[in-house]
Amino acid sequence: MPNIHCRRFALDLRVFNVVCPLGCFLVGDVVRPQSGKRLNFVFGGSEFHCPVYRKDCIMRKENFNSEQDVIRQLEEQERQAVLQQDLAALERLWSEEFIVNNPQNQISMSRGDVLALVKRGLIRYAAFERRIESIRFNADIAIVMGAETVEPVGDAPRAGGTVERRFTNIWRKQDVTWHMIARHANVIAPAPGHSAIGSK
Repeated sequence: MPNIHCRRFALDLRVFNVVCPLGCFLVGDVVRPQSGKRLNFVFGGSEFHCPVYRKDCIMRKENFNSEQDVIRQLEEQERQAVLQQDLAALERLWSEEFIVNNPQNQISMSRGDVLALVKRGLIRYAAFERRIESIRFNADIAIVMGAETVEPVGDAPRAGGTVERRFTNIWRKQDVTWHMIARHANVIAPAPGHSAIGSK
């Protein structure tokens, strides 16, 4: 779940853990505050104690989804930028400290290193499909996991094949802007009698 902003304050909900500086608590799809007492409630099988704060703070389920929608849009922008080799867009989307653990068993230590691979044609695809399976938020961090199918071309490693990969992308929010700060991608081991290859 993303951070929940209640006017001037924020509530951080995490899987199997609730951090509640405002005194809000989760009731179904709605986060509701109570006034004048401490509350005990159950979330993820554990009991939590929640001091109250405000009674004008409420956040409905549709607001939880807004940050997830932003991340999905950014993932699509990044996929398109890689496919089109749009260096300006990649520089905007990737943090300067962007680090990649890639399927070549190597680590690219910065955004500049990865952009250099794009410029040299070592990250180049005729097709690039990304299927997001999970997005999880932890404070200002978004962790995206799923699968990718790419078709490397030109000087890219394993050009001419169709590659199935698993990936993890990590985004960090600074002020109101998200940047991808880290990525891991690995090629799915081929079934017997088949071959699979991959790059970025």
